[in-house]
Amino acid sequence: GAVSIIVFQKYSKEQFEKIQKANNEINQKNAELEQQKEEIQTQANNLESANSELNQQKEEISAQAENLKDANNKLIELDQFKEGMTGMIVHDLKNPLNSIIGLSDIVINENSRLLINSSGKQMLNMVLNILDVQKFEDTGVKISPDNYSLLQISKQAAMQVHILIKEKSLNLKTNINSEYYALMDIELIERVFVNILTNAIKYTPAGGNITINTELSTENADFYNISITDTGAGIPADQIDKVFDKFGQVEAKKSGKVRSTGIGLTFCKMTIEAHEGEIGVKSKHGEGTTFWFTLKKGVVKENLEKNKPIIEEIVESSESIEISPQEKKYMKKFNDKFKNLEVTDLTEIEEILSQIEVTEKENLKKWKVQMENAIMSCNELQFKKLLSII
Repeated sequence: GAVSIIVFQKYSKEQFEKIQKANNEINQKNAELEQQKEEIQTQANNLESANSELNQQKEEISAQAENLKDANNKLIELDQFKEGMTGMIVHDLKNPLNSIIGLSDIVINENSRLLINSSGKQMLNMVLNILDVQKFEDTGVKISPDNYSLLQISKQAAMQVHILIKEKSLNLKTNINSEYYALMDIELIERVFVNILTNAIKYTPAGGNITINTELSTENADFYNISITDTGAGIPADQIDKVFDKFGQVEAKKSGKVRSTGIGLTFCKMTIEAHEGEIGVKSKHGEGTTFWFTLKKGVVKENLEKNKPIIEEIVESSESIEISPQEKKYMKKFNDKFKNLEVTDLTEIEEILSQIEVTEKENLKKWKVQMENAIMSCNELQFKKLLSII
């Protein structure tokens, strides 16, 4: 029994030592695994950090790529605008240049001189529009306002475009109080009138009407509302909000929907806003267009002149002419040639006028100048009046 107990104790001790050894090995393995786990976690954290940095770099690259794409689109847009603007400038300068070149081949008379002068002013106005819009964008619009007559400035603008009016036999009328005065920079506002009138003339069919109207603003008693209405084709609804935008005009030009010439209306918008006024357009496709703008009131007086044709008024102000019996006798042979001609028969009338010799006939010389002015302004009344005195 004692031997058995000793043997069991010895066996138990060996088993315990084995178990303890195994347990120590397990603990060591666990420690090694824990260390490996920590190392793996550290590596995972490093990978996660690296991945986060890569994602951040990816986002930055994407943002840079988007910025480069936007910059490239803007460059493409600017290049397209440059091409479109160049085409518009070349097209708009072509007609006045052709007029000047054509007149250089003939004997210069008063009619030719006025046409050359008008063509030159058209080109100068186009160039000034381009230069001023660029300058205004860089430095803002600087104005020198003073008190000026709205009727007088409309007349001055009409005289600048009277050749264009004559070419299309248009009827330009006003409804302007002759003693309404506004605060304006006269040079800039005259060009606003010229730009809008030129635009109206371009898109009004031959024989159509253009009306300049001025009234007190219903929204602000300190301002006048000036409107220029034509009987043209009107502006498509999807283009109305683009007529004052220089980029929009080039885009619309390509589609054939543009109403303005060059950047003249962009100049108008910048100029009117510099005068603390507003500018806008109302149009229905197929029913004509009205451009309107507001100017601060100056000295207000009364005396309404309604629907007075501007060009006709200017021509009628010419001095009266008395034709002598000898001059009437000389003109008799031309009377039949003028018979049945209308003021719009420009080629035929100018051909007859070129045959009339007025070197030593002072009264006929004045008559011929006024006749040239009448046909140039498409003034039927003055045309018939001049024919009646010969």
